[in-house]
Amino acid sequence: MKTTYRFAWISTFFTYLVIFTGGLVRVSGAGLGCPDWPKCFGRWIPPFVAEQLPGYIDPSLFNFTLAWIEYVNRLLGLILGLLIVITAIMVFRNYRKIGRIFWSAVASGLIVSALGWQGGRVVESDLEPVIVSLHAVLAMLLVSIMIYMTMQIYYQLNPDEEKTSVYPIRMTLWLALLWGASLAQVVIGAKVRGTLEVLLDIMPLADTKALLSHAGGFLYLHMLFGILLAVAGIIIALRIL
Repeated sequence: MKTTYRFAWISTFFTYLVIFTGGLVRVSGAGLGCPDWPKCFGRWIPPFVAEQLPGYIDPSLFNFTLAWIEYVNRLLGLILGLLIVITAIMVFRNYRKIGRIFWSAVASGLIVSALGWQGGRVVESDLEPVIVSLHAVLAMLLVSIMIYMTMQIYYQLNPDEEKTSVYPIRMTLWLALLWGASLAQVVIGAKVRGTLEVLLDIMPLADTKALLSHAGGFLYLHMLFGILLAVAGIIIALRIL
């Protein structure tokens, strides 16, 4: 059963890693670094040199770095999917009678499958902001479920761990509010990034400062909300500890 816990822990870590690389894809503008799905320029491995590009691609317009950033994110997503499937099989063998663990494993399997499918839709939609936002929301939901499942497996292995713990009143409510606010921050961030991409198409020669000055209120809302979330997270963590 400890092996199940280890795989759950590793799967949770990889979920964070995929979210991080997904964010790197977004901020670097590598979302269309590989313009097709699931291959990259018709290849299972991105091109290393210009000679490997398809004939319809202008080598002067191709960015190898962005293609590989996007490809690494896809590769890590594939590894994550395999890890979650293995974890779900182990959960079925060892914890199928414990509903909160079993159904968490089922939900994580369904969500990671949906994320893989939707990744293709993100590319096909040419980075439509609504679809990109939904992708980010699903990723956050997945990591939340993975954390919950990993904790529940840990408590099965260490049943006396929380018997003496006492938490502040309404802490569950505050944690739920913090999670909801974090979700909203993800959506606002996707909106800001989408706005900047639209502005870049309109003003391709504008520098970063000019683009940010035209981004509107969502940019400042995103910044302020991020600071408030960080402060709230620290306060809640200190109260729990």
